[in-house]
Amino acid sequence: MARSEGQKLKLLYLKELLEQESDERHPVNVQKMLEYLASHGIEAERKAIYSDIACLQEYGMDLLHKSGKYGGYFLASRAFELPELKLLVDAVQSSRFLTTKKSLELIEKLGCLTSCHEAGSLKRQVVVSGRVKTMVESIYYLVDELQEAIAQNSQITFRYFEWGADGKRHFRPGLYEASPYALVWDNKTTTSSPTPSATASPTTAWTRWPKSAPPASPGASRPRQKSSLPQHMAGMSSVCSAERPPL
Repeated sequence: MARSEGQKLKLLYLKELLEQESDERHPVNVQKMLEYLASHGIEAERKAIYSDIACLQEYGMDLLHKSGKYGGYFLASRAFELPELKLLVDAVQSSRFLTTKKSLELIEKLGCLTSCHEAGSLKRQVVVSGRVKTMVESIYYLVDELQEAIAQNSQITFRYFEWGADGKRHFRPGLYEASPYALVWDNKTTTSSPTPSATASPTTAWTRWPKSAPPASPGASRPRQKSSLPQHMAGMSSVCSAERPPL
């Protein structure tokens, strides 16, 4: 790599190193910075590193110096503190509508928001009594589709299906329409209920009139743009019917 090109990337590599490998217990010294840059084909002088650190601090990185034999520089504050990340990880692991595979993927991404040393503490097992994770990967994307419909003030169309004795899905005739109002998170688990909205699951779409535009009278309604859910998401029983609930 040409020296001029390497110098342009030097600050980016230093920022990457400090974000990934530094924390209060694991500061990064200048020698390690030089070695890291050398591993990417960038030559640097020790005195230039101090100028780069000052530049990153001026940019907005909260870099502090820890003195002593094992001292160095570390990133003192981040967008998410470690306790906040642990709380998010616990929520992901205890979410019933997320598959085990998707949960692990999300936890891995959350680990990128802290140092590699602290990321290991995020991989812990949370056990919730009576909670079984879903095996349906598409529910994760179904939730996103419903949120998008709510944000766009759109109706949705979907189909119901039931599992037959032959192990195949059997769709009910016709399409259903609904006007999603909000997604309701409820940790209750029940075996039966008189109506779909009586015991909402974490992925239940409640169908009510848009909060931003309530009907002028009980019989009035406002047309909403329709949005069809993808075929592989059809039939999710967590979506309520289009019937307007009592006010």
